[in-house]
Formats: sequence, structure tokens, C-alpha cells
Amino acid sequence: MLTVKQLESEIKRAVRNNLIIKISDTDRRGQGSLQIRISEKGQVRFYYRHVKSDGKRDDYPLGNYDPAGSKGYTLEKARDRYGELAAIYRAGSKNIREHLKAMENAEVTAQQIEVERTEQIEAGSLRDLLSAYVSFLKLRENPLRRMSRIS
Repeated sequence: MLTVKQLESEIKRAVRNNLIIKISDTDRRGQGSLQIRISEKGQVRFYYRHVKSDGKRDDYPLGNYDPAGSKGYTLEKARDRYGELAAIYRAGSKNIREHLKAMENAEVTAQQIEVERTEQIEAGSLRDLLSAYVSFLKLRENPLRRMSRIS
């Protein structure tokens, strides 16, 4: 397994020798692998490489490398993300892109349903509105009624 120190060394080597370097960090049969690609300019990108159900390889981009983790993935975070995708793959979803898109669509739909439900609750019904108005009228004393009681 690649260490951060080794990765940094490979980045320097790629820049120094104007090379494109590809490294497979984890390669467990049947669950894909974490691919690391280093450009000749030193930019590092992580990919989840797996075989789709049609037998073709797919390199799903995870993101860029950032040692601090603020603008991209640290090596550790990339491995964590790889583990999540590998678990999905092992569970039987061989088309990771389609699976993640379906999950995203389901989440958006759930959020829309929740927003609509909240709006309905906040809006109430005509019956609720009329009931509140009647209660308001009962609490508020009618000035004409008060005058008739005085005379």
C-alpha cells in the first residue's frame, strides 16, 4: 500500500522527468481498485476503477489530491471513498455511475417531498383558517355588542 511519502516522491519524479504516472493503490479482485494518476505537471487525481456488468472497465473519478484535504482528497480520504464504492460494487451494483446517479435522484426526490409536505403543513387548510378566524372573533369583543350591553 502506498504511503503519503511515497506518493509525494512519485509526484516529484513525474514533474522532474516530465512523466505521466499511474499507480494502483489497492487492487482486490472482485471489488475494483483505487487508481492514482499523476500528470507531468504534478497534478494527482484519484479514480475508482472497476469492471462494469458489460465487461468494460470504468474509471470513476473521485477527485484531486490535496495533502491538507481542504480542496480535495487526502490519500486516506480517497481510500475511504474507494472502500464505500467497493462495498456498493460487492453488494451487486456493477455500474457505479448509474447506481450513484439513482441514489442522487432518490435523495433529490425525498427532499422535494419533504419540502412539499412542510409547505402543506405550514399552509394548513381552509377549515383551519376559518376555525382560527372564529376563535379570534370569539376572543375579540365586538364593540357594537358592548354598546348594547351598556344601554
